[in-house]
Amino acid sequence: MGRFSERTVLYVSVDGILDVLGQSQILAYLQGLTRYGWRFVLVTLEKVRTWEACFLLRQQLRAQGIDWFPLLYRGAPRVVNAPVEIGVLRDVLVALIRRFRPALIHVRGTHPGLPVLKALRQVGGASPLLLYDMRQFWADQRRESGVWDVRRPHHLYYYLRAKWVEKAMIERARATVVLTDWAKHLLGLWRRLGWLRRVGSVFVIPCGVPASLIPSGLSARRCARVRLGLALNRKYVGVVGGWAPWYDWRAIGQFLRQLVERDPETDVCLWVWGVDLKRVWGWAYAQGLPAARVVVGRFRWREVLSLLPGLDAGVLFLRGRIGVVGASPVKVSEWLLAGVPVIANVLGDLPTLLLRIQGVPVVVRTDELGIGRWLDRWMGVVFRKRREESMVIRQRAMSIFSTERVVERYHRVYTLLLG
Repeated sequence: MGRFSERTVLYVSVDGILDVLGQSQILAYLQGLTRYGWRFVLVTLEKVRTWEACFLLRQQLRAQGIDWFPLLYRGAPRVVNAPVEIGVLRDVLVALIRRFRPALIHVRGTHPGLPVLKALRQVGGASPLLLYDMRQFWADQRRESGVWDVRRPHHLYYYLRAKWVEKAMIERARATVVLTDWAKHLLGLWRRLGWLRRVGSVFVIPCGVPASLIPSGLSARRCARVRLGLALNRKYVGVVGGWAPWYDWRAIGQFLRQLVERDPETDVCLWVWGVDLKRVWGWAYAQGLPAARVVVGRFRWREVLSLLPGLDAGVLFLRGRIGVVGASPVKVSEWLLAGVPVIANVLGDLPTLLLRIQGVPVVVRTDELGIGRWLDRWMGVVFRKRREESMVIRQRAMSIFSTERVVERYHRVYTLLLG
């Protein structure tokens, strides 16, 4: 096939770069890495609604050292279209490997793993090195959240196939990137138990967030509250995000109810996207939260980033096993970058991470008694840290979660792999 281009990376993702996730966690990373001299051949799947915008952006990216080859995401029915996408993606990857001769193939997530493995098998001979950017345990997350009900034969098939691809990618890759230290330890355990025959180097790189999009400080707090019509002299604790099944809504409701009962100066903000507000109000009523103490709003992601400084604390209680604890909750990093302390339960890396950044322990027990004891001991500390140590929290979070820091880590991984 000829000599590899040592600074060229073939980057493969099924997440489109015209989506919010692609803008913040793919395109921002690649643009940062080009400043270190890396050149990219980028392959993504883009939705029909964004297809027309691809052509102008493609020319702009080429001038930045990114040759982008968008493919059309075919949507439902997945039973019919998924095999077609796999075949098309495999053929495109084979052609791009032969044309550009990349030294490294960077695969983001488990979903594109199968066509990548097929393409490498078809190319044969001396193949590029493989970096498996596994992110979280994707198949387990879908199973634990109920998206795949493994009691149904076709869902069980999807789960087992995804786990096979995950295993094959880990064993084939020169290195694997995970989001948490917990996930790294789990891969080592699976290797020792013999479930994985081989594990290359494992690097921990959390989700990065563009810190420039998140204001902080007292002025940002005031601006956010004025914009939302919130009182400047009250305290607000928020739950922010989609209505995800891996949130422990029972524990969140119990925590917020006890909080407003104990502190008459604290109200609750429920900020969501992609959810009917009637459902949110119904949940708040079912938890016994007084309507006069609840502020409900629906916003886009970028709007929420500018509003986060208006909060005095965020609440994130998660439930699940492998799929959740192997993930890096992006919402935690966004809150911390806004200088807002996070109240969370014991899960994965969160206890160590939050104690290191904000100096407040997680909620160990999420029953009524455990939550009550935590509120008595630590809620005042949380509010004090929000007032007095907001910028300290932000600076500590930037050393871990900022896009610039994440880009530096990827650059080091590329350099280690390619010399």
